[in-house]
Amino acid sequence: MPVTRSASKLGKGADKGKGKENAVSKGSAKDKPNNSITGRKQGRPKGKTGRPKGSSSKKLVDQLTQRVKELEEQLKEKEYTVVHTGADEEFMNQRNWPQSTAAVRCEVIGKSAFEGCANLDSITFLPFYDKHHRLGTVKKIGGNAFKGCTSLTSVKLPNSLTEIGNGAFYECSSLKSIELPDSLETIADRAFYGCSSLKSVKIPDSLETIGWAAFNRCTSLETIGWAAFNRCTSLKSIEISDSVKATIGPSAFQRCVSLKSITLPDSVTTIEDYAFWGCTSLKSIKLPNLVKTIGDGGFTACHSLESITLSNSLTSIGSHAFSGCDSLTSVVIPGSVTSIGYIAFKGCSSLVSIKIPDSVKKIGDKAFKRCTSLKSIILPESLMDIGSDAFPDNADIIRYRYQRRGKKRKHN
Repeated sequence: MPVTRSASKLGKGADKGKGKENAVSKGSAKDKPNNSITGRKQGRPKGKTGRPKGSSSKKLVDQLTQRVKELEEQLKEKEYTVVHTGADEEFMNQRNWPQSTAAVRCEVIGKSAFEGCANLDSITFLPFYDKHHRLGTVKKIGGNAFKGCTSLTSVKLPNSLTEIGNGAFYECSSLKSIELPDSLETIADRAFYGCSSLKSVKIPDSLETIGWAAFNRCTSLETIGWAAFNRCTSLKSIEISDSVKATIGPSAFQRCVSLKSITLPDSVTTIEDYAFWGCTSLKSIKLPNLVKTIGDGGFTACHSLESITLSNSLTSIGSHAFSGCDSLTSVVIPGSVTSIGYIAFKGCSSLVSIKIPDSVKKIGDKAFKRCTSLKSIILPESLMDIGSDAFPDNADIIRYRYQRRGKKRKHN
């Protein structure tokens, strides 16, 4: 194909070396691009970034191709004797199976593919080339695919996965950790039923459906992880199993705007930062007696929250924990609380009165600022550290001090 250059680029040099230049300028005027009009240099069309179109996708393909090669080498090095290619029940009920490792090279892991393979302790998900020589990766794990794989301890799922089928990891009793990818959309019924060693799960933002009993009898599950149900905007109610022993993680239910009720198990001890931030339909909540901490922004902007029962073990109320809860009319702060954070109750415009117990040693700046209905504040005489602008100017503040045998004396 003849190479062309615009006249503006050739200039005077166009007359030199006629033989070569004639070869360069071959072709009719109709065939030549009019670069002098556009002012562009010849070459590939460029996008807004100035890079040739398709360069980023080519780079991604190159990276994936390199990863395939690496994993192929890994496959050779580990000498997997078993490679699943998608057939249903391919290795089902191999209870005395000598292999402890296996690889998967297919788009859909077949139903019951490894069911009952009690010796299987690790699984590797490999990319592959399909019949059209395109890169492929696992997108779905079929029902009961790893059911009863009692030696399986950890699984890292590929970023291409969108669905975990019914009972996929049913009673994988040694499974301690599993990484759910950001591509995951569906966890079907009983997917992790009876995974009694599983301690924590991080739910990705992409998840749309969690099926019935998906994590039932996960008796070691201690934490609902970071952003577990973040922005599940249609979620209306939830009852959390007693198996959750410690923590409601950061942003766990953030912006669940339809959530009206939640039942927390007695085993929960911590409400992490922003756990219920922006749950605008939540009207009331009772915290279990073991809860010691409400993190920063724990219930911020819960505009419908009218009442909350705080636990008798609570020691600290974090910064802006109840900020913007403008329907909250009353709150009883238990005698175990030692600190109330910065703007903790700011903007609680329906709050009429508050009594601070003798245990509180510090109230943060602007803790009750813009509580426009707050008329009565009862403070202990022992309270020494009160932040700036902590209370509204129009409130009547009463101080008291405790005497022995629980008697108290009030004074202004």
